[in-house]
Amino acid sequence: MCNNINKYQKQGKLIAFLVLFLFVSVRYSQAQFFDTISYSLKQKPKLDFKVDSRNSFISNRQARIFGVKVGLNFNKKVKIGIGYNWITSDVFRPSDKSFLKYAYLSPYFEYVYYKQDKWWLSIPVQFGLGWARYQYNNNSHTSPTYFLLHYEPAMIGMYEPVRYLAVGGGVGYRLMLIGQKNLDNKLTAPIYIIKVKLYLDRFIRLFL
Repeated sequence: MCNNINKYQKQGKLIAFLVLFLFVSVRYSQAQFFDTISYSLKQKPKLDFKVDSRNSFISNRQARIFGVKVGLNFNKKVKIGIGYNWITSDVFRPSDKSFLKYAYLSPYFEYVYYKQDKWWLSIPVQFGLGWARYQYNNNSHTSPTYFLLHYEPAMIGMYEPVRYLAVGGGVGYRLMLIGQKNLDNKLTAPIYIIKVKLYLDRFIRLFL
């Protein structure tokens, strides 16, 4: 168990370092960085819709979180929106035979720093604001509900096989800011992302 904990801690630190390093590297010119964002936000936005599956660890056990996001895409460079996410895996607490239930809203900001043909790389950052509780095995009652807040930076690579669809994945880190002390399960952990993005405007035009 200790070996697993050390392993995940090392993975988390490495991912956090890589995300920070990449974030700093794309800001090699602060003026250019903010100029790009400022220019992009003045362009007419398009609808940004995507679903993702985030594989992570909760108390050193694998857990999957599914999410749906909708927002605005400015100039294919800046994406801003909000998502809804929930745990789809059974996260068990042996002490009282209960399961963790966690769902949260996720306002997000994504900056595309590299794009070449059908490939692009981006740095998405999101905050998770939600509530968690424990559901007991007999479903007769639940624990009190706790407010949670976490910060989640990541690095994503995407590929566009057809004009209306893009697929990809990446790595990131979930850092709990508020509420962790109320839970027996540890939520701070590295994450591994699988993402599917649908260009609704292009998809609809296929049928017009």
